[in-house]
Amino acid sequence: MVDQEEAKLRKRQFRAVMMLLPLALAMVIMMAVLGESSWQMWLFGGLMVLSATGMLIGQIMERRRTEAGGNG
Repeated sequence: MVDQEEAKLRKRQFRAVMMLLPLALAMVIMMAVLGESSWQMWLFGGLMVLSATGMLIGQIMERRRTEAGGNG
């Protein structure tokens, strides 16, 4: 029972992280199209893309590790 709940939670976390990356990319593309001149916006947009990518890669690696049955 606990394993099922944990699996559901991981799926929800993975979906949330997967949705963050397209949103971050859309923000950067929108800033490029609108000609945003504020360096702060570009900095935070870039950080958002990098963090979303890092979280997604981390989630994928953790998922593969747990599916393979490894501990670490």
